[in-house]
Amino acid sequence: MSVGLARLREEPDAIRKGARDKGEDPALVDAALEADARRRALQGEGDALRAERNTASKSIGEAIKGGAKPDGPEVAALRARSVEIGERLTAIDAELVEVEALIGDLLLRIPNPAELDIPIGGRDVLIAEDVVDTGLTLNYLIKTLQLRSPRDIAVCTLLDRPYRRLVDDLPIRYVGFTVPDEFFVGYGFDLDQRYRGLPDLRIVHFPDEAA
Repeated sequence: MSVGLARLREEPDAIRKGARDKGEDPALVDAALEADARRRALQGEGDALRAERNTASKSIGEAIKGGAKPDGPEVAALRARSVEIGERLTAIDAELVEVEALIGDLLLRIPNPAELDIPIGGRDVLIAEDVVDTGLTLNYLIKTLQLRSPRDIAVCTLLDRPYRRLVDDLPIRYVGFTVPDEFFVGYGFDLDQRYRGLPDLRIVHFPDEAA
């Protein structure tokens, strides 16, 4: 049974020792952690850029309503920034696919310490997520758990973005909120390690850098 990503983050030293005990390279742990950090950085950048693009789109409409010419320099600058953001988002999504594939490959090669394995054969398994986007990492986890013959696997998530899904047929049965492409903080979600402790979810509105 390969290690799960959440446990890898929480117990890297124990996982390294378990890898050595089973003859695997403990450097795989560091490679997986680096790839996970890169994935989270890309996701954060993507969320921030989507929020900025939404702001720029609203600013274009407001500028035109305020008398700016549709082909004038103010609107042109906003549109140029939106195009720039779109190109960066395309690159981010492409890199995310590669990084998540790398994470999946690395996790398959990192064993769990055998003495801490939890039997789930014949049991119902519920996976709790904070947010589901592409579903690639979740799909890997589900396929790994299915090797242990649980009776059933279901997923609950606080936030869901099904329009970003790259995997079909995920067993997501419980969804708190289906949310738009906005950047959220609070209730455990942070921005540069800030605002995590806010008691509710809030949308971050970034200043319009193109204006």
